[in-house]
Amino acid sequence: MVEIPSHIKEHIKFLAGLLTEETDWLTVKKQLLLVLSPRDRKNFSTRDQKTKKHFVYNSFEKQVRKEWFTLTGNILMMPADKMMDGIDKEVYLLLD
Repeated sequence: MVEIPSHIKEHIKFLAGLLTEETDWLTVKKQLLLVLSPRDRKNFSTRDQKTKKHFVYNSFEKQVRKEWFTLTGNILMMPADKMMDGIDKEVYLLLD
């Protein structure tokens, strides 16, 4: 299991306080990417260069989503139009 560093958890906690009803994964991800260092941003997945669609969450992102759920009770989901084609859409809803 990937551990979220404490300084990143602090950013997640701050965002969760501002965006208490947010369920859009990309909104939260973008906000985190704006405040994190390049070294920390490497933990996040990138999108497909051709289609600009997003892959399934990597292990770090899964932990971020679990942390968000713990703090807000909301499951962060990928918008349907941003999901990679050919992947079962239910995979994007899972926390594990």
